[in-house]
Amino acid sequence: MTICERVIAVLQEAEGPLCDDHVKERAGLKWRQLAYKACSKLARDKKANRWQEAEACVDCRREKIHREKYVTTWREGGRYASLEKRTKLETRSWYWEGNVQQHIADWLAAQGYEIVSQADTVSRKQGPDIVARKNEDEMWVSVKGYPEGKDPTQARHYFADAVLGLLLDHHKRPDVTLALGFPRIGRTYTGLAGRVRWLRERFPFTIYWVHKSGEVEMG
Repeated sequence: MTICERVIAVLQEAEGPLCDDHVKERAGLKWRQLAYKACSKLARDKKANRWQEAEACVDCRREKIHREKYVTTWREGGRYASLEKRTKLETRSWYWEGNVQQHIADWLAAQGYEIVSQADTVSRKQGPDIVARKNEDEMWVSVKGYPEGKDPTQARHYFADAVLGLLLDHHKRPDVTLALGFPRIGRTYTGLAGRVRWLRERFPFTIYWVHKSGEVEMG
């Protein structure tokens, strides 16, 4: 049995995401680097989901936190979220940021992108919400949801924060393709997107719109 086959068996049996350390232990590998390489290859082959998220491994839980801790899950039914994560997402409104982020990540994966990492929406860690790569192109996507149970005008602040983050990301990494993601609900986001069309003419970026059905549209 190859190392990848051993890792596949481990991921299929796991009840949630596993960090590289515990993939190594469960698969009986000698070095952690072997688990890292195998999980990365499975992600590139679109057989597993791999992202950076602290405290997500079902084995170590809160016992340790890595600054850049990769976790991996087996890809089921063409979807990139683990069953545990998917269940949590489905309990929230479709326009919640975590759901919008996941739909965009799934759509990008279907277009041939490797999902390098996804942010933990609950922890609100700084940085791009989705990092995706296709060939030599790396894309950073910043995602915003629609206010849940709050004044809808809060969406204006979400939009402004997303655009500011986009400009700061461009200053930090001008070589990276940038994009924003929003739920297509109400008129606030679409109206504001129309009003910054001039900015997109000077500084090209993509906007991904997520519909209630889960369909993703480029705008």
